[in-house]
Amino acid sequence: MKKTLIYRNLLLGLLSWLIPFMVSFFCYIPEGQLRMEYGAFKSVTMISGTLSGSYLLYHFFRVVNVDFILNGIVVGLSYLAIPVLSIAMGYLLNKKVKTVEYGH
Repeated sequence: MKKTLIYRNLLLGLLSWLIPFMVSFFCYIPEGQLRMEYGAFKSVTMISGTLSGSYLLYHFFRVVNVDFILNGIVVGLSYLAIPVLSIAMGYLLNKKVKTVEYGH
C-alpha cells in the first residue's frame, strides 16, 4: 500500500469513528440522559456509522487503481467496523476492471 493511501486510510478511519460519535451527541439531553430508548440509540449510531463508512470508503477507493481486493481487506481490517463493505467494494471493482480489460 502506498504511503499516500496509508495516510488517507488513517484519516478516513478517524472520520469513520468521529462522525457517528458526533451524531450520538444529538441523542442526549444536556443533563446526560438519552433522548430515546437505548435500542433506538444503537440503531442511530449503527446507521450513521454505516452511511458515513460507505461514503468514506467511496472516497478511499476513488484513488485506488490496482489491488482492489487487497486494499479492501487492509481498509476493512483498519476500520474493523465495516470490513464486509470494503472487501465487497474491492471485489466488485476488481471484477469491473477485469470485465473492461477482457471485454466481457
